[in-house]
Amino acid sequence: GFTLIEILIAVSIIGVLAAVILVTLTKGKDGAKQRSAYSTLNSLKSSIGMCVLSESMNVACKGTPGALNSSYTCGGGPNAIPVEGTSICHNITTNLRSSITWPDISKTGYKYGAYYKSDIYSGAFAINIYKEGDDTIFCCTQYGCEEMEDTGSVKGVVCLNKAAS
Repeated sequence: GFTLIEILIAVSIIGVLAAVILVTLTKGKDGAKQRSAYSTLNSLKSSIGMCVLSESMNVACKGTPGALNSSYTCGGGPNAIPVEGTSICHNITTNLRSSITWPDISKTGYKYGAYYKSDIYSGAFAINIYKEGDDTIFCCTQYGCEEMEDTGSVKGVVCLNKAAS
């Protein structure tokens, strides 16, 4: 048989291994959520670019964060937040909407940040996503997508400035 000390040592080793595995799995799950959110935004970049370059198309936005059912066409800015489920493109003349909608990224723990669009001639735009309490945002502009630090009080302003430069 085994002595009490041998059994206690075996149980403590198993406990340490279980703790290490649990921490590793949690980090992997968080990383997968981040990659999913980043991939979603990156895949929308070309659709957003086409909307911006089309003379009569704009991006449906929410005027102020937290406002319910207030989707309307806007030019962008720090309070222009995309509304999940609304069309990315919206022709204000004919009221036609594209079938491509802003996806729900809330399951990943991320939120849409400020949206910016310039005139159609430059084709400039910026959209970002962020996680509450994190100083890292994922920013997509007409130049591409990248992860960047943003310590400002309004998330995404650093991304907007990048697109406008």
